[in-house]
Amino acid sequence: MPAALANADSDEVPNPAVSDRIVDKIPGTSDPKGKWRVIPPAPIPLDWQSDAPLEHAIEATHIKFDHKAGGSSDALNIRWIKDIDLDHKGDGAGVGEYVPELKRNEPIAYVCTRQYTIKVRFEAKLGGNPSQVLDSAMIRAAANSVDLGCLEMVKKKVNFSGGVSIGSDGSEYVEFTTTSPMINWISNNAVWFRFHAEKLLDAGGLPCDDESPDVLVDQTSRIDVYTVLDDPGHPWYTQGEKSEPWVSALHFAIYTCNTYDQRQVLNANYYIVTHLFSEHWQGSFFVPVGTRVSSFMIGRHDAVAALLCDAA
Repeated sequence: MPAALANADSDEVPNPAVSDRIVDKIPGTSDPKGKWRVIPPAPIPLDWQSDAPLEHAIEATHIKFDHKAGGSSDALNIRWIKDIDLDHKGDGAGVGEYVPELKRNEPIAYVCTRQYTIKVRFEAKLGGNPSQVLDSAMIRAAANSVDLGCLEMVKKKVNFSGGVSIGSDGSEYVEFTTTSPMINWISNNAVWFRFHAEKLLDAGGLPCDDESPDVLVDQTSRIDVYTVLDDPGHPWYTQGEKSEPWVSALHFAIYTCNTYDQRQVLNANYYIVTHLFSEHWQGSFFVPVGTRVSSFMIGRHDAVAALLCDAA
């Protein structure tokens, strides 16, 4: 079994590469258990041995989720908190949110009703060294989660040169597309991406293995995937890079305002307004759905509501 397979949840610890400045700004991180829930673990590179078996022959070294500028089929461009961006640049730039060698494992966010794409860079290391032998392989990917189930991605032939994958755009990244949309609700999900390979062929078209079975070649550590109902509206994305949606705000909206698993814009909005009234004025009374109230509350309400769906 590949060394990149994540340990049981109880054995994982939050990624130490994530700074305390980030952790301190996200609700629910004051105790170790809460910090574990908010900050995903460090990714684990495959441990290549000289006698590595076939199922260790291909590694997903980089995964990009936000990989298009203004794209509607990739992840949203988000940041940790107002003053700290993800290390991955996003919007078509950067090497990925998940890069084991950089100890990088950053959260991602999707509009839940769409089919989505990811881009993956693979390395082939047959016999424990970068492979000059592997020319192509059929690779399929799947996202596994307790809440999301198993989201399969379209299997495709991946070509290699010098042991590194070749994408259709000439880069080293190969694009995969889900076969169906995500589940339709607001959520934060622990997801593990798995990669299977078969029909490993050399440059002469001969199998690199006698049987070339479909085998698991790599699996990520836990990746945190937030889902929202629509593209975030105003004030997000309208006031420079610091208005890219914050993970801290996503976590507040989902857990503190209790909008987890909400499927309707109006219901989510109601939970947000009710929480903000109760928190600041100790009130416990009915708030009409969608109501905008007082100059003190309007900024918080509109920002949080627009984060989960374009409700502003």
